[in-house]
Amino acid sequence: MSLQLPLHLLWLLPLTGIIVALYLLRMRRRDIRVPATFLWPQHTEEIRANSLFQRLRFNWLMVLQLIVAALICFAFSQPQVRQEGLLGETTVIVLDTSASMRATDVSPSRFDNALDLVRAAINTSKPSDRFALIEAGAVPRVAFSLSNDPAKQRAALSQIHASDEEGNMGEALRLASALVSSLDSARILVISDGCFPKVENFAPGKATVVYKSIGTRQENLAITALGSAKTSRGNEIFCGVKNFGLNKAETTVDIYADNVLLLTQKLSIQSLKSAGVTCVAPASAHMLHAKIDAKDLLLADNELYAAADPNAAISTLLITKGNPFLERALLLDPRVSLAKDETLPVSEKGPVSKYDLIIFDGVKPEPCSSRAVLSFGATSEASGATANGTIDSPRLTDIADSPITKDVNFRSTYIERGVKLKPYQGARTVVDSNQGPVVVVDDGDTKKIAVAFNTLDSDFPLQVGFPIFIANILDFVAKQADSTDIVTRVGATFAFRAQGDVQISGPNGFSQSVAAKDGQAIWRTIPFAGTYTANVDGKKKNVYANLRSDTESDIATKPDLVLGGGKVKAIQTPFRLQDYWRIFVMIGLGFLAFEWWLYARKS
Repeated sequence: MSLQLPLHLLWLLPLTGIIVALYLLRMRRRDIRVPATFLWPQHTEEIRANSLFQRLRFNWLMVLQLIVAALICFAFSQPQVRQEGLLGETTVIVLDTSASMRATDVSPSRFDNALDLVRAAINTSKPSDRFALIEAGAVPRVAFSLSNDPAKQRAALSQIHASDEEGNMGEALRLASALVSSLDSARILVISDGCFPKVENFAPGKATVVYKSIGTRQENLAITALGSAKTSRGNEIFCGVKNFGLNKAETTVDIYADNVLLLTQKLSIQSLKSAGVTCVAPASAHMLHAKIDAKDLLLADNELYAAADPNAAISTLLITKGNPFLERALLLDPRVSLAKDETLPVSEKGPVSKYDLIIFDGVKPEPCSSRAVLSFGATSEASGATANGTIDSPRLTDIADSPITKDVNFRSTYIERGVKLKPYQGARTVVDSNQGPVVVVDDGDTKKIAVAFNTLDSDFPLQVGFPIFIANILDFVAKQADSTDIVTRVGATFAFRAQGDVQISGPNGFSQSVAAKDGQAIWRTIPFAGTYTANVDGKKKNVYANLRSDTESDIATKPDLVLGGGKVKAIQTPFRLQDYWRIFVMIGLGFLAFEWWLYARKS
């Protein structure tokens, strides 16, 4: 047993002194003459008991009052007993549902073991317990809020499933802190294997963080790289495999191009090392696929897909001071690999660029060697148009038939201000206004698109046509608008161009219907690695989702969590502190009632 407020026991000293002093005080009384003292024994006892110069005589009432005082002081010190159990009176459970929790080192999987722990906590909860559950997936969500409704909680728990996504534990913990950080004796219980990055900007407040670790082993192989490059040998494919385990491992690597087997090779990989294989693919190859036959603990990273054509991926650099609308529209396209900066890196000012598209958002464009340049609200020689004054609240009058403007309604766009564009020779105006060109396109060797206004100086980002406009530009850069195959990552969100609902089927019996609105059907998240088939307006598209994450593939259970600069050690047997102050208060009230009965009986 421990005391939460042990200093409250010091109150026993003054209380004891007051009670004893009351039995030593002399009461003032009148002198009365009596014929014999044996007729009034009570008065003689009071005289002796209240004499300051007479030693204290034993009195049962005083003993009972001292016991009551001791029990009350002990109750105020809040005695607690450690008991085995996940829950406290107020607990938020943060359940890791990321890819690493699907590892099978504990049967049937880490995630199933975690579910069993939560289910047991629900079944053994007390009426005074309140707890919530947060699902720490790619997008954390509250499965159920603080309550004590076992039936509702069990129903919500049955709807939670692990996925092959990377988790967002930091956001989940900050959400948990927002629920209980101001509550005394609250607890945030993390059930995880610890396979996530350090969590910054987290403060639990008054809550205590407890980490229940799941998992025992770390033997796992993962395909970490798959790609192609033009060499003197032709279209050369490279595949890399890493051993995240503590023991040497052997596996067989199979490489396919458009479902045709190109290479089968055995690899022997030392602990925590990588190895690779190479082969040559046909020039006409479109889709690459690699897989290993490892009997390891995590299956999601044993296959990887990649486009053989470098145009299938669009490496994009966004130069901006901050524009969440533009960033989100870019990330909706699975082809985009996005990097951000506030200025153009020095490495991009040379003759070779590592980016396909560089976007200058409200920043004056600088000369660069990328395949395409897109500018918003600023111009230079690098943008395909020069500034020729300013425009204020222009009325859009003419939209040319162009791949850039396809399915975009510009006429309803309000523009507060911008620059008046003057196209360079060879460039053409695709969106015009009563005050001058608004969008100018140059189809030269370096594709250039100049937009006269900053998106934040208009309502364009709030319109459904904005993400379509960005997708049109990406198609213009990649020249792959009609591609039927898409390679993306697990957990990605992207959009299909569709007039009707899109039907999607995939691994593990996955099936979903995505509603189309304003010419787009947005698929919010991809749960599992593997191949999906999407029926888009009667045409089939293949979507290949990869898990390529060292954080998730390194399935070694972490003994400590680094949260907000501090460490939280894993515990094998979670415990809770049970308060017993109510019991001591009830015992004290019982002694007080007995003392009153004894006093009344004696009187």
